[in-house]
Amino acid sequence: MYFKKETFWDYSFLFLLLIGSLWQVGFLQATMKWDIMDITLPWNYYITECLANGELPLWNPFLNGGFAQMGINDTWNPTTWLIGWIFGYDAAVIQLQYLGHLFFSGIGFYQLGKYFGWSRTTRLLTASSFMLSGFMIGNAQHLGWTIGASWLPWVFLYYKKWETDPTILKSIFLATLTALMFLGSYPGVFVGAVYILLGLFLFRVIQIIRRRDFPFLKKIFGSAILSGTTFLMLTLVAWVSMLRLSEYINRGDSFSLDSALSGSLPFEAISTFLFPFASVSNMVMWGNDWTLVNCYWGLLPFCFLIFSFFQKLFDRKGESIFTQTRWYLFGGILFFAIAMGNDLPLRAWMYEFVPLMDIFRLPTYFRIFGIFFMLIASGFSINYFLKKDLSERLYKKTLAAAVAILTITLWAKNNASIHSQAFVDRNGEFELTADAQFYNNIFTQGSLHFMLLLLLSIGLLFLKKNHLRKGLLLSVACVDLFFATQFNISSTVIHDVKPKQINEAFHYFSPEEYPLPPINQPFEKLHRVANFDYVHLHINLNHFHKIPSPNGASPAYFKWSAAAMEEGFFQKTIQHPLVFAAEKISAEGIIEEETIDTLSFEKIKILHFSPNQMELESDFIKPMSIVFLQNYHPDWKVYLNEKETSIIQCNGTFLAVKIPEGKQKIRFAFEPRVEVWSFYGSVVSWVVILLLFVTMLLRKRNKD
Repeated sequence: MYFKKETFWDYSFLFLLLIGSLWQVGFLQATMKWDIMDITLPWNYYITECLANGELPLWNPFLNGGFAQMGINDTWNPTTWLIGWIFGYDAAVIQLQYLGHLFFSGIGFYQLGKYFGWSRTTRLLTASSFMLSGFMIGNAQHLGWTIGASWLPWVFLYYKKWETDPTILKSIFLATLTALMFLGSYPGVFVGAVYILLGLFLFRVIQIIRRRDFPFLKKIFGSAILSGTTFLMLTLVAWVSMLRLSEYINRGDSFSLDSALSGSLPFEAISTFLFPFASVSNMVMWGNDWTLVNCYWGLLPFCFLIFSFFQKLFDRKGESIFTQTRWYLFGGILFFAIAMGNDLPLRAWMYEFVPLMDIFRLPTYFRIFGIFFMLIASGFSINYFLKKDLSERLYKKTLAAAVAILTITLWAKNNASIHSQAFVDRNGEFELTADAQFYNNIFTQGSLHFMLLLLLSIGLLFLKKNHLRKGLLLSVACVDLFFATQFNISSTVIHDVKPKQINEAFHYFSPEEYPLPPINQPFEKLHRVANFDYVHLHINLNHFHKIPSPNGASPAYFKWSAAAMEEGFFQKTIQHPLVFAAEKISAEGIIEEETIDTLSFEKIKILHFSPNQMELESDFIKPMSIVFLQNYHPDWKVYLNEKETSIIQCNGTFLAVKIPEGKQKIRFAFEPRVEVWSFYGSVVSWVVILLLFVTMLLRKRNKD
């Protein structure tokens, strides 16, 4: 396939800017922090280790007494499987995956700009700004959020191509991209993207009906059905697993309105449109986590969008710049308004009337769509100015922007001086108050903005050649994005521990196969605590040790497990070993404590352990009940001497089986047959799609 030299250099530009701006991550000089290390890394490690040991990632025994990991959509993400198969997962790999998705997002926005007919400079500037936007930096810990954001320009681009020419190949390609987005992203981001596509499709259908082009209407509906069917087949295992799991977990029910609005974007976050450094003045900014408030999409895109408001409404052809930007500008404003759920009513209205909007919290994730559409509007504005010979007027506008920024900067400095007279005591050290830090940060970033805009204004005035002006424009954008990233990186992206230190623990403490868990000590003692073996990693460490755990961090719990915790049964039961025997279990499934054999470990031998199965051998002199401390799920089966028998849900959430006296073989097996068959259906679908694309690629190559 022919690859233009210009495209290669442009991609190289984006790559170098990304690595330079996030050099601590790219050169593995610091480790990313919070959820990406504490939740995503353990889960991805569990998935790839299951596959390496010939197991499907169905049941996760290393989390809260066992959880149906198959019901989490990104369990079935082909990208995760491919990365794990090639590299395995550790602290370095997962943060390189984060960088890879950011780079992928930049390429996607670049290609979207090419579709819109933007100039090379405009494409590079907007792609850089999306790749290093406030969402990508602020939410670095939420890998599912950034993955969803990275697929957004691709899905939007190929939808736009498809709606004008809905061929079979384009419908399948759109379905494939959408499937990859769904399988990798936070479901809320995906659902938001789906509603955008549905809105665009409805608008397109209305246009077709108004021009009475019914043959095309029939074609696009047929293509839409094909695309939807392909998407469902590719993601079948994830949908089936999620829908079945939703019946059993506390996250499958609707949130209250107050819960759905928690994590809204505060109105004050508008300040991050220009000053993202202000968002990290305090860990709790404007009543919200500082990782959820950064809305930056670049100094120059923002300025050019503002410039377009003051440009002549019509050019020589009578076409308004607002004809191109108005709908994208409206979309950006709309989604920022939705993100501000506590200050504006749109998110609450969606909670009441829009399907699925009652099962997601944190409305601030909608700001990625606001940034996306605002940046598209900015791209059209930048392209408009670059196409015209407006250097003199643009110089004046840039200078006016510099003066405006200087005014805000001086105002911030004055307020910082006022608030700097008060200090707060934090762990024995006196620090500036959050307000003083807020204004200081605005002053620092505002000073940089002023110098960059002043430099750009002077360059536009004195540089006569267009390639020099464009080079200056890109240089200013790069400096701006570099500092915007570096100002915030320590707060929302990295911790001062090198991945090498963590990975050394991986190689030392993480076995390749699944060891037999001990049953001569309480189950609760098997839980590994923060920094026990792995520097910087705090929770979910049992995933790396491959030892079952009654604890861990997860956004969802089984309903019966949560009830057992509230009643105290869970805490009481995990004081016993992972596997033990009791003589009596009541008809209600309650273990009679006085009948527990405290020397069960002498009469029970574990033959085999894996995430989806536990094989035991017992030898008791009288009938007993074997208790296995994994959470109940309807797909757990138990086999006594390889014959299926009844399973007991005991103490509210755990598993048990009655056995006779003498030597017995017991096998607990997690066998979700519906999900397994769905998995095979998805695998076949992916193979067919891959063969189709390879065939089309070879045909195109032979034709060329």
